[in-house]
Amino acid sequence: MAATVDARHDLWLNRIVTYNDLIKEFGSNVGAANALGVSRQLVHCWKTRGGIPFEAQYRIQLKTRGKLKAKLLPR
Repeated sequence: MAATVDARHDLWLNRIVTYNDLIKEFGSNVGAANALGVSRQLVHCWKTRGGIPFEAQYRIQLKTRGKLKAKLLPR
């Protein structure tokens, strides 16, 4: 089970889309939340935790038609 937790943690840390990129694109955390179909609280959580999970980055990539790119970085 520890390997699963470590893998999830690695996915959390390996990010390329930043919170600031997201806000620049959508204007505010409320604008980003509305565009992505998530709560504004979740968007704020990405800021306080220091990053956006890869799965959410992928949704952002689709929504922005590739302007913001999701990418897993090598360790």
